[in-house]
Amino acid sequence: MRQIPSLEHARVAASHTIADIAAAAECGVDLDAFRAEVGFDERTASRDSFVSVDLHIRILDGLSRTLRDPIFGLRAGDRSRISDHPGFALLLMSCANAREAFEQYFRFEALSHDLFRSELLVDGAVARMRFHSPWFVRPDARQLVYALPSGLRTQGGMVLGQKLWMNKFSTSLAPPAEGAAALEEALETEIEWNAGVDEVVFPASFLDLPIPTADPAVFAMLQKVTVARLDGRDQAEAAPIVRIVGEIIAEAIPSGQHRIEQIAAKLKQSPRTLQRKLAAASTSFSDVLDEVRRERAETFLRDGKLS
Repeated sequence: MRQIPSLEHARVAASHTIADIAAAAECGVDLDAFRAEVGFDERTASRDSFVSVDLHIRILDGLSRTLRDPIFGLRAGDRSRISDHPGFALLLMSCANAREAFEQYFRFEALSHDLFRSELLVDGAVARMRFHSPWFVRPDARQLVYALPSGLRTQGGMVLGQKLWMNKFSTSLAPPAEGAAALEEALETEIEWNAGVDEVVFPASFLDLPIPTADPAVFAMLQKVTVARLDGRDQAEAAPIVRIVGEIIAEAIPSGQHRIEQIAAKLKQSPRTLQRKLAAASTSFSDVLDEVRRERAETFLRDGKLS
């Protein structure tokens, strides 16, 4: 499961935010006033661009308050589309069955958002899609949580060509002051509050359902393209860490405080996390250290004042 970035770097495809605002427009919200309030205009935003996770959550919460709709997140989830996932929507549609589509979604969801990370748990006749997120504890993230089951139901139905029935929706949230009954009625399932987890429970038999648009040849081609896209994004995002680590090592070498444990501590992360980030940039701590030493040596050799 891929790690979610810090709030400063966490992002979500603008297509998701645009879909949320479109759902609010259908409910009659005054969009001009709202656009001015949040500083985001979906009319000029590209669906392939990204917005911050913080802004996305605040927009969902703001639309709920503006509409005075305590379960607006559910409406937003109902309005979502498979096409909201840039980079791998067609890949999902070309999968052989629902199980394979879940596997591909989990593998590539980071291309679409940093709102949460999800996993599939199967126990006999019951399957669970479980969501993990550091943002769910935010007071303004309730609508984001409400969008989880409705979004899965809507998008799952699009892929499979039939309705996805839920056995239960469990959430770590406490029951709201209003809207709990309406949410349960709209989802047509039981809601377990204060559950300690956030997950949608559904029949495992759905996993074996074939996808009408399955195409093995298209799937193989799109998977290669999507893997390359994810690898390219990882390398682009990881590149700055190499420069940062190199700069810290260069400053620390004169004092001898340049072991990986010491450098990681300066970055407020574990040595293992630092090694993982450097590996994503196709390097290692020892390689960065050697490069810094080489550069220092070349600098000393060019200094005519040194013997």
